[in-house]
Amino acid sequence: MAGNLEAMGHLANSRVPFESLAALAKASFGFPQHILGYLHGADVAIRKHGHLENEALGEALASGDTARATYYDQRLAAMDRAPRLLYPLAEHMEASQMKNTARELAETLIGKEVIVSAVEHGVLVEGRHDTLEFGISSFRAHMIERAATYREVRRREASLAKRH
Repeated sequence: MAGNLEAMGHLANSRVPFESLAALAKASFGFPQHILGYLHGADVAIRKHGHLENEALGEALASGDTARATYYDQRLAAMDRAPRLLYPLAEHMEASQMKNTARELAETLIGKEVIVSAVEHGVLVEGRHDTLEFGISSFRAHMIERAATYREVRRREASLAKRH
C-alpha cells in the first residue's frame, strides 16, 4: 500500500488526513488506472468541500469506484465474446473462494473460445499449474457483482414472462 500512497503524494501536500489517503489507496487496489480515478474523485471532492473527510471522502470513493467499473467494462467490451459468458467462471470462483481455477474446468464451464478471447484481451491471465485468473484481482469482484445483477435481471424477466 505504500506505493499507492506515494502515487497519491500530491494529496498529502494538501493536508489530507492519512486515514483518507489510506482509504483511497486501498480502494485503488494498487493499479495506476484505478489510482487516477480515485485521485480525480478526491480532487473534485476537495474543491467542492475544502477537505477530504466524511461525506467528501465518500464522494471521492464513489467517483473512483465508478471510474474503476468503467475501466473494467471497457476491457470487457473489447472482447469478441459477450462478457456475460464469463459469469459462470466468476461465480465458480466465488463459490469455491478461489482466485483462480484449473484451465480445464474453466473451458468446461464457459468454453475454450471464450477463454481464448478473454486471455487475448487481458481479462484472464494464465497462472501457475495450468490455471486461469482474472488479470486484475479486483476484476474478479467486479465480475461476481455483474453476474449477480445479470442473474437477478434474468429472474425478473422470467417472472414477468410467466405473468403474461
